[in-house]
Amino acid sequence: MTNLPDGFFVKSIRSANLDVLAGGLEIAGQSPAPLEILVSPNAGEVTGTVLDKAQKPAIQATVVLVPEDKARREKPQYYRTATTTLAGTFTFKDVVPGEYRVYAWEDVEYGAWMDPDFLKPVESRGEKASAAESARLSVQVNLISADAR
Repeated sequence: MTNLPDGFFVKSIRSANLDVLAGGLEIAGQSPAPLEILVSPNAGEVTGTVLDKAQKPAIQATVVLVPEDKARREKPQYYRTATTTLAGTFTFKDVVPGEYRVYAWEDVEYGAWMDPDFLKPVESRGEKASAAESARLSVQVNLISADAR
């Protein structure tokens, strides 16, 4: 589901007591059981600042919220991306509750963060963010320079 109002997220999708949100839905033959979709108005929000090596705000950095749960890492809907402002700040809205890491790159190919092999060498450089329902978190992230890879 897309285009939900700000602050909302899909909390669950079930069909005949099966978690369709996590496992998907396969339709073969007869019609599946009705879908039950639960939408919550309690999405989280993560804000923060990115600092460069000199501990100054990093401008135009690519910031990514990456889910810690391996099952969620395969699903783009759990990621959030932003570009820092002139003050080095960023905001991720509509964050689905869960455990995340926030990374900031000076230069990165879009989507590279979904590759576990790409993330492995910089995994410790991400800041932990634990987003509960309605959580408003603030984190400070150090920039991963283009020459760090």
